[in-house]
Order: sequence, then structure tokens, then C-alpha cells
Amino acid sequence: MYTCSNQKELVNKLKFSSTLPHLVLIDFPIPVSDDVNIVKYIREQYPKISVIALCEEKNEATIINMLQSELKVIYLRKLKPRL
Repeated sequence: MYTCSNQKELVNKLKFSSTLPHLVLIDFPIPVSDDVNIVKYIREQYPKISVIALCEEKNEATIINMLQSELKVIYLRKLKPRL
């Protein structure tokens, strides 16, 4: 298990790790990142790794894009329902 503070660090740890994780938990937004593309990268390069996202994103298009990138779970926090 390891912790990364940005996308570049995550990519490097995955590339050079002798043992890959079964699960990556990403807390969005993350520094130095194109949030949706990091999920797509992990899913394409490491298809056996499941990705779960914690997200404060309010933009529906971004959320849909994240879901289409094959996240296993997306947890939206601090969002208030529209009335």
C-alpha cells in the first residue's frame, strides 16, 4: 500500500512497483492532474486494478465522463440536491 500526492507520483509508483495494488482510491480533485484521464490511464494500462473515486465535482459532464471511464464506484460528497 502506498499514498501519492499527485498524478505523476501515482503513475511512477504503478510503473515501478514490483506488486500492483488490487484497488486505487482517488480523492478528486488531485494536484497535477487531468482527473478523468488518470482513471482512463489506469484502466487501460492496468485493467486488473479497480478504481474508486471520491469526488466533489459538480459538473455533470465531468461526472458522466468519469463513469464512462469504467470506475467501479464514484462517491459524490458535499453535494446538495437541486430542488
